[in-house]
Amino acid sequence: MTVDDYFKSVNGKKIDYDGRYKNQCVDLIKDYADKVLALIPEAVGDAWEYWTNYEKYAYLHKNFDKIPNTPTFIPKKGDIAVFNRNYGAYGHVCICTGEGDYNHFYSYDQNKGGNLEPVQKCEHNYVSLYGVLRPKTRSDKKSYLVKIVCDVLRVRDYPSVNAKINTRVYKNQVYTIVDEYTGGGYVWGKLKSGAGWIALSFTRRL
Repeated sequence: MTVDDYFKSVNGKKIDYDGRYKNQCVDLIKDYADKVLALIPEAVGDAWEYWTNYEKYAYLHKNFDKIPNTPTFIPKKGDIAVFNRNYGAYGHVCICTGEGDYNHFYSYDQNKGGNLEPVQKCEHNYVSLYGVLRPKTRSDKKSYLVKIVCDVLRVRDYPSVNAKINTRVYKNQVYTIVDEYTGGGYVWGKLKSGAGWIALSFTRRL
């Protein structure tokens, strides 16, 4: 099932995926992971803990990239947005549509206001947004090759100059890029190997 087909199938419905506490926002995320991403959803805590427990749960870091919110960030279609507890006592999670700009974005939400609201398309600003969890398997990714043009290039854990350095790559080596992210003054490329992200300004596309 595509992301758009999923949105159409759940719009206006109340999804109680695990049969507990009625239709919570995390129920929508679990249902999405099952039906669109072909994953077996796991409980990782309240909504805000999808972000804070990312490193703790293999289910999260093996299946999603953790992309932090920045002033120039716009979520992509299929991203799972995670809000902190300033949004509400349990935080909030929703599925992004890919529409928006630096001031607002759109998503499909459940229980947005804490009153067990059904799934609906909603508008958000970036206040209280930790960032997004981006599925590692996406049908809309188009891969391409790049050659490293600097002597040594750091491979970061996520697309930020503040992220941990996982390894390094070297001049004239060729790599496959499977995703892009723009932030912090750079366009970043995700390596197919899963080693991490590189700044594409230090590469040449083949």
